[in-house]
Amino acid sequence: MSIPHVNKDDLTLTMGSTTFGIDMVENPPHYNNNSSIECIDAMEAMTKGSDISGHAAYCWQSAFKYLWRWPYKEKALQDLYKCRWYIDRLISILEKDSKYNSD
Repeated sequence: MSIPHVNKDDLTLTMGSTTFGIDMVENPPHYNNNSSIECIDAMEAMTKGSDISGHAAYCWQSAFKYLWRWPYKEKALQDLYKCRWYIDRLISILEKDSKYNSD
C-alpha cells in the first residue's frame, strides 16, 4: 500500500500513480473561469499587432490579468486595486511618450 502524498503548493493528493485535486500551477480555477479561454491566451491575442513596448506592455497585460480574474479570487478588491495600480503606472508611462501625449 502506498502512502498518500499531499502537495500544498498545487493542492493535489497523490496516491500511487493517481493524482487528485487542483493544479494551482498549470490550471488554477481563476485562470479560465469555466470558459474555454484562458487569461494568458486572451493577453497574447490582445497584444498581436500592437506596438506597445517593454514596460508599458507589461503594465497593460498585468492590469488586464487582474481585471480578468478578480471575480474568481478570494480577495477580489485587492485584485481591482492591483489593476488600478498598473493602469495608473501605464498612464504615467504614456504621458511621457509624445506618441500618446498631444500636449
